[in-house]
Amino acid sequence: MEKFWRPALRTCGIRHRDARQIRHTFATMCLMAEMNPAYVAGQLGHVEMFFRVYSKWINGTNNDRQQSRLDSFISENVTSLSQKARRQNK
Repeated sequence: MEKFWRPALRTCGIRHRDARQIRHTFATMCLMAEMNPAYVAGQLGHVEMFFRVYSKWINGTNNDRQQSRLDSFISENVTSLSQKARRQNK
């Protein structure tokens, strides 16, 4: 890898960094772009470690949207369950 890696970095004008640093940059950039964490973990090939290491980045600015999804789900399903219960009690 070094045979190609260092010359490629020099050609691109990028200071030397090892593959671990590149993977970390890729992972954090994907999460900051609000990509699906399961997809990103699959791309990197280490699902358990991905969630352990990058969990602090997963929430990002997405918390409000996620909470809204949960609220909608609960609202829709509580209404549906209430209607079913009323029908069964009649």
